Amino acid sequence: MKKMIFGAMLFLGGLLGQIAMFSLSILVPWSYTTPNGNVVTGFFGFLLGTNTLLVFVFFITIFLIGFKRMRFESANENKTENKDTYFYFGQSYSWFATYSITKVKASYYDSLSMQYLFDDNSNDQTEKIGPIEYELIGNPMKIQSSYPQELQGFANFHTGSRMNISDIKITFDKDIELTVK
Repeated sequence: MKKMIFGAMLFLGGLLGQIAMFSLSILVPWSYTTPNGNVVTGFFGFLLGTNTLLVFVFFITIFLIGFKRMRFESANENKTENKDTYFYFGQSYSWFATYSITKVKASYYDSLSMQYLFDDNSNDQTEKIGPIEYELIGNPMKIQSSYPQELQGFANFHTGSRMNISDIKITFDKDIELTVK
């Protein structure tokens, strides 16, 4: 964040320097005569006549460095991982599932959603599925249903829970395994 503020300061400094020089060229018109007798007027004539061309190039350079730093730092800020929230998802031939766990203050909140996938070639979309039991295993956690659960709606299941951080130590694996029985 400090680097982004520094970039914004460079950006504004360069922009204000350019605006000041452009304003001065309008308020104090200047013409410059080259060694071969050509007369240069306008903004470029002002820069040559007042020997401020290098200063103007400096302000442009500061402006561009500040702009790049701001853009780079804001892009990096948006790409940082939220270390308090983890998402897992997967699909088998007959199930699609998502699992998320989030650390909020002194608690973990988790959510598991499963959807049975009907056979696309079957005209009978009313087949009875369930009740089911599930088991979600990751190192070192193991979450499972306490008893057989009925599917709801269009053959889906959702559950969530809250765990006190002091009661459980969770290390997040790259992969977790869900088993539906």
